[in-house]
Formats: sequence, C-alpha cells, structure tokens
Amino acid sequence: MSRSIRVIAIIVLVIAVLASAAGGYVYWFTRQAIPKTSGTVRLEGLAQTVEIVRDQYGVAHIYASTTEDLFFAQGYVHAQERFWQMEFQRRTAAGRLSEIFGANTLETDRYLRHFNFHGLTTRSYQMLDADTRSVIDAYTAGVNAYISNRKPAQLGLEFALLGMQGVKFEVEPWTPVDSMIWAEMMIYDQGSQPNDDIRNIELLAAVGKERYAELNPPYREDRPTILESEELIQQGAAINRPAFSQVELQAIADLWQDIQAVSQEPALLAELGFGLSGGSNSFVVSGKRTSTGEPMLANDPHMSVNAPALWYEIGMHCKEKTQTCPYNFRGFSLPGVPGILIGHNDRIAWGLTNASFDAEDVFIERINPENPNQYEVNGEWVDMDIRREEIRVRGQDEPVVFFVRSTRNGVVASDYMVSQKPFSYDGDQTQLYALSFAWTALEPVQSLRAVSMVNRAQNWDDFVNALSYFDAGKQNWIYADVDGNIGYVLPGKVPIRAGGDGSLPVPGWNDDYRWIGFIPYEEMPKAFNPERGFIVTANNPQVRYEEYPYLLSVSHDRGQRAQRITSLIEGDRDGITVDDMIAIQTDNQSLSALEIIPYLKELSFDDPAVAAARDRLLGWDAQMRMDSPEAALFNIFWKRLLEETYTDQVPANFRPNGNHEISDAMYFLLQQPGKVWWDKLDSAETLETRDDILKRSFQAAYTEGLERFGSDFNQWRWGDLHTIFYRHATLGRSGIKLIEDIFNRGPFPTHGSESVPQKTCWNATRGYEVTCIPALRQVIDLGNLGNSRMIHSLGQSGHPLHPMYDHLIDDWRNFRYHASNWERQQVESGPHDILTLEPR
Repeated sequence: MSRSIRVIAIIVLVIAVLASAAGGYVYWFTRQAIPKTSGTVRLEGLAQTVEIVRDQYGVAHIYASTTEDLFFAQGYVHAQERFWQMEFQRRTAAGRLSEIFGANTLETDRYLRHFNFHGLTTRSYQMLDADTRSVIDAYTAGVNAYISNRKPAQLGLEFALLGMQGVKFEVEPWTPVDSMIWAEMMIYDQGSQPNDDIRNIELLAAVGKERYAELNPPYREDRPTILESEELIQQGAAINRPAFSQVELQAIADLWQDIQAVSQEPALLAELGFGLSGGSNSFVVSGKRTSTGEPMLANDPHMSVNAPALWYEIGMHCKEKTQTCPYNFRGFSLPGVPGILIGHNDRIAWGLTNASFDAEDVFIERINPENPNQYEVNGEWVDMDIRREEIRVRGQDEPVVFFVRSTRNGVVASDYMVSQKPFSYDGDQTQLYALSFAWTALEPVQSLRAVSMVNRAQNWDDFVNALSYFDAGKQNWIYADVDGNIGYVLPGKVPIRAGGDGSLPVPGWNDDYRWIGFIPYEEMPKAFNPERGFIVTANNPQVRYEEYPYLLSVSHDRGQRAQRITSLIEGDRDGITVDDMIAIQTDNQSLSALEIIPYLKELSFDDPAVAAARDRLLGWDAQMRMDSPEAALFNIFWKRLLEETYTDQVPANFRPNGNHEISDAMYFLLQQPGKVWWDKLDSAETLETRDDILKRSFQAAYTEGLERFGSDFNQWRWGDLHTIFYRHATLGRSGIKLIEDIFNRGPFPTHGSESVPQKTCWNATRGYEVTCIPALRQVIDLGNLGNSRMIHSLGQSGHPLHPMYDHLIDDWRNFRYHASNWERQQVESGPHDILTLEPR
C-alpha cells in the first residue's frame, strides 16, 4: 500500500470514527429521556414491592399491596412516559407559559390568569376528604420520585431542545395542585366561556330575530332525547324554565349594537383544541338485548387532535382487594391526574359524554364614570373585587403586572378576555359598561373527589353518591354493573336563573337575570334500568324541554348521532355482541346526507357526467368511508351549498361551518323552495330558488372534484381530502422542518365526518382537514371483563422517538381494537416488560 493510500485510509477512518461518535451522540441525545421499563428500581416512599407490567400494546398494568403504593406507581409511570406533557399542562393552566416561551405566550397567560385556577385548586385541595387527599399525595410522591434526580433533558426531548435554545430552568417538584389544576382545565374545555353568549347576540343583532331563529331551529320531535320522561327517577316539583320575551330580545339586541364586544380567546388555546366542542358518544345496553344476557357499555369522547395523545391507558390493581386497598380498575387516565376518568373496575363500568348544560352567563355591567372600579347594583355603586396578578416573562427583567376585577356576577371579561370599548348612551351622556363572566367553576370544586370515588364504587348507590361531588364539569355519566344493571346520571351545578334562558348577555345591574340557586342534585336527571333496555347519549338533550321542570340549556347537539345509534340498537334482532357494539361505535352513516340528497333527484344537468355523478349519490348509503367516491362528492357539494346559500346573507365570521346545527337549519330550509335565503343578493335581476342553488352548488362541486381527482369518478377518495394530522402541542409549529418531522405525524386519510357516530370534525369554512376525533374508544363486556376492547388514537409514549409514540394510529384509523387484558395472565400472555419498584 503506497503512503498516499495509507494517508487517505487514515483520513477516511478518522472521519468514520468522528461520524460514528457524532451519530452516537445524536442517538443518545434524542433518546436519553426514554424510560426504563424492565428490571428493578429502588425508591424512597414505597411501603412494599410494586410490579409494573407493560403489555404488548405499551399499556402499564400496576400491581401493588397498598393504596399509597398503587398511586405512587401511577405517578411514577406518568412521569416516565409523559412528563413534558405534564409540565406543559401545569404551566398552561397556571398561566406560566411565558416563563419559558417568552412574550409569545403572554396573551394566553394573561387570559387564563383571569380564572385563577391555581388559587381555586389550592382551596379545592384543602377541602378534600382524607381518602382523596391520600390518593393525590401518593401520586405526587411518585411523580417526584421519578423527576427529582433527573436533569430536564432526561425527562423529555422537548426539554433538551429548549435547552439548546438557551432556555434555562429547573424542573420544579410536582405538587397536588399541579394534578388538580389540569382537571380544572378539562372542566374549562367543556364550557363555552364568554364565546357562545357573545356570538349569539352578535348574530341576533346582525340578522334579526326571524333569521336568527331559522339558523337555530328547535330540537326536532323525531330525534331522541337521552331519557324519556317516564324513565326519570325523580322529577322536581318546582318549575323554573325562564325564556326571553320578544321585547327582551329586541332590547338586548339594541343594547348590543353599541357595545359591539368581540370574544378573543387566545390563538394558542384554539391551536391546542380548547373550545372545539367536538362531542362524544356513549351507550349502554342491558342483558335483555345482548347475546350474553349481561350488559355492555361503549364510550368514545370526540376531542381535539393531539400529540402526544391526550389519554394514557392504564390498569391498576390492588394485589389483594381490602378496605384499605379497594382499587381494581382498567381504563383511560389523564397524564398528571391520578386514577382513571373512563373505564371499569371489577364491579362496574362507566362512560362520559359532554352534557352541554348551560353553566355560564355573560352579564352587562354599568360602570361608574367617576370610578371604573365600581359597578351598579340595584341603583347603587358597589366596589369591585380586585386581584393583582404578576407574570414573569423570559427575556424581561421585570414581571408583567395587571389587575383582575370581579363583580358579584363574575370575573370582568372585558379587561383582557373580550375586546370591548365604552360607548355613548342616550346620545349625549357617556355610559361605561363592562362584561362580566359567570361560571360555576369559578369557585373551589370537588370533582376529582367524585372521580376517585367512582374508581372504587361497587354498585349503583356508590356510583350515585360519588357523583354528588361532581360539582363542576358537564358530563353525562352512563353506568353498568356485573349484576346486570344499567343507569344514567347527570351531575353538576346547573344555575337556576331569575330570567332569560342563558343564551345571550343580559343586564347585570339589577336582579332580573341573576342566578338564584342551582338545581338540587336529587332532582337532576337520572335513570336506572329503563324498560327499553338501553341508554344512548350523544350530546343530545337529556329530556324534552317541556317534560322537565328546570331549564338545562337551549343549545345541544341536534341528535343525528343519537338517532343513528338508537336505530342500530333497536334494529338488532339476534342479541348484541361486542363486535356489534364496535360496529355501532364506528358507523359512518350521515342521516343529514340522506335527508339532503333526495332534493337532487329532479334536477336536470346538461353534462351527462354530472348527471351520472348525481345518480351515484342517489343510490349511495351515506357511509362516510375514507375510500368512498360518493362521500368525497357529497362533502364538496355540502361545502358549496353552504357557501351559495349563506355567504352573502350572514357576516363573514358567522358563515356556517357545516356542523349539526346548520344541518338541521338546512333540513327545514330545503322544505321551503321560495325562502329568501335562496336568493343571491348580488344578482338583483334574478330571484333564485332552492333548485337554482342546489344545481349551481352541485355543478361547482363536480368541477372541484375533477380538478382534485380527475375524470375517473371511481378514483375519488374522501380520505384524500379528510385527513388527520397529529401536531405536537408545543414544537409542532416551530417552523423548523427537522423538529416538526420529529414530533408531528401525518397526514393520514380517515373515515367519518360531522354528525355521524364515528365523528371526525371538519370546518366547511376552512377545508376538509380533521379537527376532532374519537380520542379513545372502549367497549366493556360486563359478563366477561376480559373480553372488553380498548384503543386510543396515537400512542402510549410521549417520547417522539419511542416506537410506542405513534403505534396505535393505523389500528385506530381502521377500527382494530386491542384486548383490555384485564387479568394478569392476559397481560403476560404476549410480549411484555416487568419493572419492579422496591422500597429503598
């Protein structure tokens, strides 16, 4: 070998070694946070040995001898898999994002500080009973056992990357308030905040009472409620169903013309999926309708698309169930929060859907022109309560200080939460107003105590008693047990109003619209073993308005999903099986499409290809499958129909998004071919009718389809338009492709649409991309808990380079559930890891 060749060889070798070393460093750097899942770890704080068995799906099943050890281990596991998510969540809820992200998140922090979640949860923790406090304290100790001796970069890749950007901070110890505060944010997500009332009055003021009513038609008689009146266990004797008179509606609309406030929830919260109002399904079937003779229960909450996954599957088992260690459950937990929110134990199963009752109001307050910190109460000026808030911002020497004002009705929203200016009153006198926001969760709550009690409940009475503490959070709870019973409970604090129906901002300077109490828990809707043998909840009304003595809400889902699920249950004749429950849960038929398509039948088209496409829709089963050409065509048509009908007659920010409400508005409008909505205001020479708009919309839809898919209609695919993209909550919009590729996943074609049981939201004003999904699915077999099935939408791990960060996507998209592995022998029957925690 010549000298020159030897030199080249040495250089190549050195480069290879350096490249290998660099590659090794990168590999270590990006994976240093991936946790240990087998072997033995010795920890302070444990009383006895705990075993954590992760099954082939990455689900951790914890086996412990004491309650404290059980929840200690859950905290440890959550911290192993999801600590960055937990850190981000506690900072979001406490309004402390700006400490690490700088001024970019100041708007979000300031908005959320109005709710004082940290102060409220501190007081809630102090009010807890000893059992629940013991659970939260043990969970907290487990989190700290994992994070206390690790550097931030060893807890999540996100910490490491932020460190490279110069963000320096020490991970603070986890506290019980940190667990409770994220539960508070989940309650926040179920509420409307000031948005709904303000949007309602804006629309009313813009289009008038008649058109406002047409855009918000009453709940249809042919759609089911959750309960029939005869199924209610107890009805209240008092009657309180206030409503707005026509005079009141006009007065409020006139007042609002001058206020012109605009809700301004921070963009970051919308990006994180808050306020999406996706919906949920749950249904329970008694043994009289199942193949086994025992109940079955299904649940699938529809929530925003998240990375990491919102949920974490887990099993938690006392090795010997006793009075001091009474837990034995399996289901879905929220990282950062002890226990499970949805699932089953060894005796009962339960599921949740958003109940959509109205627990918020916006009040218009008169402000003293001489003192902006005083407001009027029945003719007198009263001082506001004022709270000082201080936000530390990375990169700024001094904190941002501001003050949060509150009236007797609630927090003053128009300081930072709502954009609103003073206005002239009576033409010559300046009258200042502010908007205050009332919400039942603006005081300490005990909902986490209720969840902990449900986790260990053994029967219907335990379940009902537990939910008496679920005082905030809007949830329909369904129930089944191994003794063959099924049931339903609506808990929570629902205001009783002196006047109005809660749908619009109202004067707060007198007592005409004040909250005068809450519906007693004993009189809230409940049912036990209804005669028909099933219960379906899909965010539809609990009962008929006129059949219940109290007003729950005037705004619910319009019942398309509930009707379809009900018809599938009632249509089964040979006994419902677990597979049948899954088929119902993942059904994609659109009842709205079946109601709209017949109106196309009599239309004539010059182009034979357009007519042929219309004929394909006429014979279509309205299943929104991702490989369906007809689903693609219909949804393009639906989007075009909304544009042609409403764009020129409603303000731009109120253009219909295609959801359940506008589907019903269109149902009634289609029955009136000469209605003024059909006329195009920009064509003064022509008076358009329903068929003109239908024809124009369909032709435009077909043309759009040609441009997107080509001339072969059989190659059109709904899933090519309707895709799901899992975007990381913090780094998914970094603007750096390499980082985004590490954390984000997608896009993926998916089944579903608005208002079908397998709901996948999309917004017709923006496009076809999925905005909400069934974030988890469960089917529980009370006759054989080991036969139960579960799945959630992304993966178990929160570490983006771990194989179980995204391992569930294809199974979830294609409706392949996995076994729940209830018994330990099931857990260990396939590939598994065992991590043993020993007392130090």
